[in-house]
Amino acid sequence: MTRRNFIRVISGTLSTGLAALCCIAEKVLPRRFTRAVRCNSYPGPVNSKKNIKNVGKWSG
Repeated sequence: MTRRNFIRVISGTLSTGLAALCCIAEKVLPRRFTRAVRCNSYPGPVNSKKNIKNVGKWSG
């Protein structure tokens, strides 16, 4: 293996490792805040509250 080939292999390996480390660091490092995506509609049916004093079918 010549010196140039060795340097090319080592530089390629180091650049690939550095790129992988940067990708992992973006996911691991804590952020100051996160942005929540606003939901356009409520997921599921919305029922009106009926008489809440009635005991439910499965209550103990």
